[in-house]
Amino acid sequence: MKIICIGLSKTGTTSLASAMDILGYNVCDFIDIRTRRVADMKSVEHYDFLSDTPMCLLYKKIKQQYPDSKFIHTVRDFESWINSIEGEFKGWKWTNFDDGRNEIFKRLYGKELNFIDTYYTYNSELENTFKNDFNYMKLDICSGEKWQKLCAFVNKPVPTVEFPWKNKKQKI
Repeated sequence: MKIICIGLSKTGTTSLASAMDILGYNVCDFIDIRTRRVADMKSVEHYDFLSDTPMCLLYKKIKQQYPDSKFIHTVRDFESWINSIEGEFKGWKWTNFDDGRNEIFKRLYGKELNFIDTYYTYNSELENTFKNDFNYMKLDICSGEKWQKLCAFVNKPVPTVEFPWKNKKQKI
């Protein structure tokens, strides 16, 4: 069984990947370490858990090819998310990378990085695609949904360690 995080960037995808590693899954978070490129459908064959932006574009194919897969939709309130994503991409230069991320970001956010439309359109699309699907769960790590909800969904015992929170920015 595959478990796929289909949340947009800056919704806790890296924290979830760390949590899944703690739970014992073979994790691919954005970059496939075997190829040093952005994860793709071939990556899905080699990992139990995959997350971040490439999965946002591949989830329909994964659902078709691996029908028993579970999908975790990490979410975050809009105001917090837009501040984080705009900060992440401030000064973005499309020529910086040759590992596949330019293509992924253009396909998801558009060449002009239209985050607002992507946020609402993408999240709405997921709600419609997975309506009443018991292999789908929304997880809002930023608002405190952590081990209890995650472990119930993946049928694993709750670890005794604190839930990892990666890339947390300090408020000034």
